[in-house]
Amino acid sequence: MIGMSAPRFRAFAALMVLAACIIGPALAESCTINYPTTIYYNSTAPSNGVGGAIGAYDALVRINGSTIEAIDSEGTPIANGTAGTDDAAVFNAAINALGSGTTLAIGGGDYTPTSRILINKSLDIIGIGNPRFTWNYAVAHYAMFSCSGSNGGLYALASDVAEGDRTLTYAGDLSSIIDAGDLITISDNTIWQPGSSGTYATWKTGEIHMVRSVSYSNPTTTITLDDGLLHNFTTAQGATMQHRIPITVNIDGITVAGDDPDRAIYLISCDYCKDGTFEGITAERVGGYGICFTSSYNMLVTGSTFRDMTSGVSNLGYGVSVSNDCAYITVTDSHFDNCGHGVTAGGTGPIGQPRDILVTDSSFIAGTSSAIDAHQITESMTVDGNTIGGVYIYGGILSGARTSIIRNNKVWNTDTAIGPRGTVSNRTFIVQNNLIDNAENGIFTNIGEPNSFDTLIITGNVFKRILTHDIDISVAIPPSAVIEDNVECSP
Repeated sequence: MIGMSAPRFRAFAALMVLAACIIGPALAESCTINYPTTIYYNSTAPSNGVGGAIGAYDALVRINGSTIEAIDSEGTPIANGTAGTDDAAVFNAAINALGSGTTLAIGGGDYTPTSRILINKSLDIIGIGNPRFTWNYAVAHYAMFSCSGSNGGLYALASDVAEGDRTLTYAGDLSSIIDAGDLITISDNTIWQPGSSGTYATWKTGEIHMVRSVSYSNPTTTITLDDGLLHNFTTAQGATMQHRIPITVNIDGITVAGDDPDRAIYLISCDYCKDGTFEGITAERVGGYGICFTSSYNMLVTGSTFRDMTSGVSNLGYGVSVSNDCAYITVTDSHFDNCGHGVTAGGTGPIGQPRDILVTDSSFIAGTSSAIDAHQITESMTVDGNTIGGVYIYGGILSGARTSIIRNNKVWNTDTAIGPRGTVSNRTFIVQNNLIDNAENGIFTNIGEPNSFDTLIITGNVFKRILTHDIDISVAIPPSAVIEDNVECSP
């Protein structure tokens, strides 16, 4: 029944009767695994060209000798001050002078803001000559670049809604308050994962959606969403919708760094943002967060580098963090080197779960925890086509998402290469066509606490030099589980 003898494949004997069709890894005579001969650091120049001519802009901030200055597109001064002292004040003055949807260009040089740069409107920010920002603000948990839309009102739903529904109703007129393109977070008092421990025990179910249309017919406002609900929300459980007024921020071609690798600060934060792109970003040397998305929608990180983001105190630090009720967050074509977690999903609660996260075509080299980590408060994550190597103490890909799709990745030199995390019921866990080399365990299904799988698929994976088990299943196997066509390479 099992195509591999112990210890390569393990499942509890009492559980095997539930999975009589399972086929374990087959031993191959030999196979070739090709790795890149050099580690690729994604230091691609900004799209407008390092050192190239400055394109069209509405305002420009630059260093001129010992002065930092902001001018508009006609060369008219907006603000100026002493470089290294007044950097944040000059940037904030330039941003305040701009209208929504305009462009701020930043000249090359070293900037050292000592307070936050506040972005509260839709902007394109373009670095020319790869300007570098070093954050030396001493108070933890403030972001150097703080991008934030705003919260509107909190409104009680007029009627229950069910999984798949796309319309919400409210007893009153919101047609002049909520607009198409705004964001709505729907929630009620239902606990997302009953029986969880710690902060997850009281974390309420919530999900963010974009508004497609709003109409009012006395006495009811009807709001149509861009996609269907994942959960049921009832008035008996206090169902509400939180209005969020988002901004769109695009940042291209800057370096952001901390002044202390042990300081748990944020370099770039995005709250209530949508449809934004962060491209050609280098984030480094901080024990906190490179880019942190909270309650944001359809955001892209591409062509960026995150390095030396780990604290010697906590062994943590995060390249990209996806927090609370985010949706459609993509990280692609980026590089993570020596981060506690390269990409993490979770949040601070108490409402809303991140969903539809995609990590693809990126490389992760060494780190102090796990390269890609979804806490057991994540709705869904796909990890596809990445390269993960070096020493990750806790593993390559650990996903606590209710739906995890992990495929086409190369993972080597880790503890556990791939596994679920934490207690999540009704879990879908799909692991396909990954290459795993030189790991303590290949695919390990008992990370942390017991799990309940609705769907378990482990197919087409290739294992080489696995110290303990290629596939270790120490949880109840659903009758529909498919574990087949996995191959073990001879050493």
